[in-house]
Amino acid sequence: MSGPPRIDRRTALRLLGATSVTAVAGCNARSDRSTPTDAGDDSAESPTTTTTTASETATAAQSPEIRVESGRLRDARLAPRLVGFRPETDVTLVATTRDGLGRTWQSSATVRTDESGAVSLTDRAPTDGTYEGTRPMGFVWSMQMDSLTEPSFFVPDPPEHSVTLSARVDGDERATTDVVRQFVDPDVTRRTVRERGLVGHYYEPPGEGPHASVIALHGAGNRPLRNYGRMLASYDVATLAVKWFGEEDPLPDELARVPVEYVRTAVDWLQSRTAVRADETGLIGHSKGAEYALLAASQFDGIGPVVAIAPSAYVWQSPTQGISESSWTVDGEPHPTVPRPETPQPPEQVRGRSKTVGTLRHAIERASDAALADARIPVEDIGGDVLLVAGGRDGVWPSVQMAETVADRLERADVDSSHETLTYPEAGHVITIRYRPTTYEMVGGGLYLGGDPEAIAAAEADAWPRTASWFWNALDVEAPSG
Repeated sequence: MSGPPRIDRRTALRLLGATSVTAVAGCNARSDRSTPTDAGDDSAESPTTTTTTASETATAAQSPEIRVESGRLRDARLAPRLVGFRPETDVTLVATTRDGLGRTWQSSATVRTDESGAVSLTDRAPTDGTYEGTRPMGFVWSMQMDSLTEPSFFVPDPPEHSVTLSARVDGDERATTDVVRQFVDPDVTRRTVRERGLVGHYYEPPGEGPHASVIALHGAGNRPLRNYGRMLASYDVATLAVKWFGEEDPLPDELARVPVEYVRTAVDWLQSRTAVRADETGLIGHSKGAEYALLAASQFDGIGPVVAIAPSAYVWQSPTQGISESSWTVDGEPHPTVPRPETPQPPEQVRGRSKTVGTLRHAIERASDAALADARIPVEDIGGDVLLVAGGRDGVWPSVQMAETVADRLERADVDSSHETLTYPEAGHVITIRYRPTTYEMVGGGLYLGGDPEAIAAAEADAWPRTASWFWNALDVEAPSG
């Protein structure tokens, strides 16, 4: 059997912008597998017209029911539909789940049934609840903790989690169902890596391969990007989510003087595996991980496409308080950094957290041209395609400004590879895999991350399928199709 056709980037992005929902699966796909191109930006979609069938009208004369798919990957868009209720009745759909720390998260949406007693959340805006407007996955991203505790973000508990949907009329529960969302394809092989000086988690797609590969680089929060490892491997890209500083030997204890050669070691480890192609490996990084990814890609051959989320155009000093050394070393020597001004601008305090974007923008503005030239990441030396993703309300550093600097540098260098910038004006520092609670993503630890919860959710709904398509095309992966 011949493989499914490859999709070039232009076609993939055109499909992403369509208002219709396309279910896609490869010829060897599992029944619970979807593709991230089955939906675009929730906030940009047109309402879908829903026709009530005769069977649903018959159900209305029987008992209320919640109809929704279960067992799909976490990035699949779900469309809960209520049937069998009284016509023209307000029904409140309450979604409840627990995260990996045992905390309860909940959302609600009150919608009015039509003349047949049915209603779909994809085409009816709630009259009350935790979100507004027609947002098909609003019942997920608008979930709130019952009691706000740190960490404020949703902590997953792989390999799956269950969301309980309860349909209530005047406070009385009329129907309920549990929806299982998979964090990883069950056929993905997972293992912990502690060899060659590497610390991380490896995710290998099913099948003999050889598979394309990606290395995922976390940010200063020091949490390996296992979410990307799980999802990319679920879409046929072997992924190594490394940890690159911390308590584990032989890693540096702090985010300071981290060898750029660590990424080279990770690439060699991946490409030495029989199930992985030995031609080139992609990189994906967030924040300091994006800085690390761009710098490493500029130093070594064998690195393919790079996805840099909340990227930097420069090398910075360690963000660890009390440490004034460079974040990275190249051949054992510290890479030059953006100098700290003699009169630094203190961070703004928002909600009791530090908003540092103004501080770092001030450092760029006060640095001399020569100092910035020394600190600049030589992105023109990157051999692979570069995708930059940035939020306009980033509270940590000026990621849109620095993404523009990187893009301008690539444009002026007239490189053979492709580059693209995705800017989301109301999103903040964190843009990750779509369809998760984003209610508290404006804050994290002692930092104000910025952004609006709804805008963050919309950015993720758009950026994640574009990220997957970027890797599929650049690494010549046969994209799922159906």
